[in-house]
Amino acid sequence: MAKTVADLLKRIGVHVNGEAEAPSSGSDEEALWIECLDNAQDDWVSAHDWEVLRKTYNTTLAQSGTSLGLPSDFIKLDGYPLIDGNEYEEIRPEEESLFDDENYVVVGGNEAEGYYLGIHSAPTSNVSVSVRYFSRPTALTTTTFISPCPNPNFLVASAAAKILKNRGDSKFTLFEQEANLLLARMLESETTKLDQFDNSVRDHLSKMGYRPGED
Repeated sequence: MAKTVADLLKRIGVHVNGEAEAPSSGSDEEALWIECLDNAQDDWVSAHDWEVLRKTYNTTLAQSGTSLGLPSDFIKLDGYPLIDGNEYEEIRPEEESLFDDENYVVVGGNEAEGYYLGIHSAPTSNVSVSVRYFSRPTALTTTTFISPCPNPNFLVASAAAKILKNRGDSKFTLFEQEANLLLARMLESETTKLDQFDNSVRDHLSKMGYRPGED
């Protein structure tokens, strides 16, 4: 069963206070614990490109548009955007002078003001756009929220470490070690697939049937 922030706060209480009780609702302590949980979620997000955070943004490119606003939870692209069914390669802004008539995109903007997709050689009529991307989960700001992190024990251990460190309690190192171990296990589970999964590296040549050493 998915755990809400309220559930996680009680479990944190076991570690930091020795009892399964969350801080009083609306108290400064509750605000601190929730902030520590949210920071723990940020640590999890930044550790890997997690499968659960993959999303697809489908929209239509305006007739005269050469840029497209990206969703507010955008972190980075996941593969080639499809514009009118064609794959557009992502390049860095400083590389644009190296390209001429090729189809490519550039990601611009920032987290505070939002990201956009600059599109070169955009079609001149309304076309469908499909953008796969890695998303940023909703911040854990209220007790009813649920984190997409697959192992809530990591969030609990990481948040407990942050709280104890804030108190100057040396036991925070024990929970940091536990959090690191749980994170390592999540990474192993994420990167280890069963036998039926093809984890070979794919590129344009392999998708066209080319096989190194054979063609």
